[in-house]
Amino acid sequence: MDGSALPPVSGASLPPDALEDGNERPGSRQRASERAGELFSDFAKEDGTLAVSALGDLLSAVDISCSPDTCMRVVNTVAGPHAESMTRDQALAAVGMISTESTTGGPPGSPPQTQSQPPIPPSQQQQPPILPSSSSSGAAAAATAAGPFRLESAPPSSSHSYLGNPGVGGGEGNGNGPSRPFRRILTKNRSYLETGALHLDEAVVQYMAKLEEHRRKCEVEGRYQEAKLASRRLADLRTAQVDSLRQELASNQARELEEVHAVYEEEAAKFHQLWDQRMRDYGVNLTKALEDLKNSHTAQLAAYVEELQRKKPTRARPSRDYLVQREMQDKLVKAKLYGRATKVKSMADELYQAELETTVAAWEAESKLKIAKLQSKQQNEYEVLLQRGSKGRDELELKRLAETERRTLRFRNIVSVSFQLQTVIGLTGRRSECIAACHGVPPPPRTRPRGPPCAVQLTRRPNYLLADNCRIGFWPVGRLLLSQLGRILQYCELGIALPGQCTAAGL
Repeated sequence: MDGSALPPVSGASLPPDALEDGNERPGSRQRASERAGELFSDFAKEDGTLAVSALGDLLSAVDISCSPDTCMRVVNTVAGPHAESMTRDQALAAVGMISTESTTGGPPGSPPQTQSQPPIPPSQQQQPPILPSSSSSGAAAAATAAGPFRLESAPPSSSHSYLGNPGVGGGEGNGNGPSRPFRRILTKNRSYLETGALHLDEAVVQYMAKLEEHRRKCEVEGRYQEAKLASRRLADLRTAQVDSLRQELASNQARELEEVHAVYEEEAAKFHQLWDQRMRDYGVNLTKALEDLKNSHTAQLAAYVEELQRKKPTRARPSRDYLVQREMQDKLVKAKLYGRATKVKSMADELYQAELETTVAAWEAESKLKIAKLQSKQQNEYEVLLQRGSKGRDELELKRLAETERRTLRFRNIVSVSFQLQTVIGLTGRRSECIAACHGVPPPPRTRPRGPPCAVQLTRRPNYLLADNCRIGFWPVGRLLLSQLGRILQYCELGIALPGQCTAAGL
């Protein structure tokens, strides 16, 4: 028997409607493998198989472009290194794997290429499709044979946010604040954040199920060489699927970092613009209040001076000497001593004039004292208003700094969660070593850099606010991270599922 390619599996070919019933949510877009299933008969040979050379035409028919090297690599994984034709399930699985690689932006294991692509607005993003559950026997067999690739149905999306407590701009509580773009960015990827349910092509999973059935049948019938080839090919398919899942998660991670940073910079500009306008308005209001108080003080002082002028004394209070001289003047007039009466009268007038000047001087001194007291009171009121204005400005500045720090901390938490997910992706690199050890071949060298390229670029930017000592223990999302870590590590066949082991792994 030729060990280069597996013989066609008995009963492996599925009717065209098998991939269409119950495998797609209503209103969702048709997958590439399903479109290829509809067009398979147009490119297949008379015996129902598809020539390897015709796979490129089938890919062109379903609007998928890939390099010949990628096509041959997938064909070698699915059908064997020397296969000249493929069955229907093998062809659909190959189309699904190539479609997944083209979606994630490169072959499995390569770093995500998201630097040349601008961030996609959250409103135009499409969540990764979740594998729907089905009650049919074919779906149950596919879920059983998929092993570590069995996905649970995603729970209903909760209404909580990963952003922590609202508090920026004072408007997050009602859902209209600046934190909505952050919430929108994380909500669109909540399926893989909460459940680890990433995109798996249905055709690949069903082909793996048929391959598993073929392996078991060969074991029962004693065809151990075919069972060995089927087992090895199944392991290769699982390896490719794990690489695809890891690449998809890494691509989402890199794109999410770019989107979060872009939204943060945009909202930071709006935030500072809003606060600058608020500070300008406060300064204008304070200046207006000071001018109004100054005008009020001027009017009050003028009214007070006018009131004092009305109370200015015009007659002096007669003294005892003045009264004695007037009495003497009257007596001299009665005695008809007019000469002496004239002298006494002039002396009395001079005394009265002196007493009047003394009274006016005392009034002026008292008026100046009262005016100075009023001016001192007004100056105190003016200084109090200045102090209140300065204190209010300082309070606004402190509030602005607190709001900025709160926004920065929220941004750091989001980025730290993304880096934790990237750490999980880095742990999956041991998956290839484990599978290679099972195959008895040395593991390939690890060439993928730690962390996404966009994360390295972001940390080099001068305005990047992620400090080295930022806290990564953001527990509301950290618990979700631990729950997702078990699922991802199950895909990788590492056998780590307990939170204690996750902590020991350095997470």
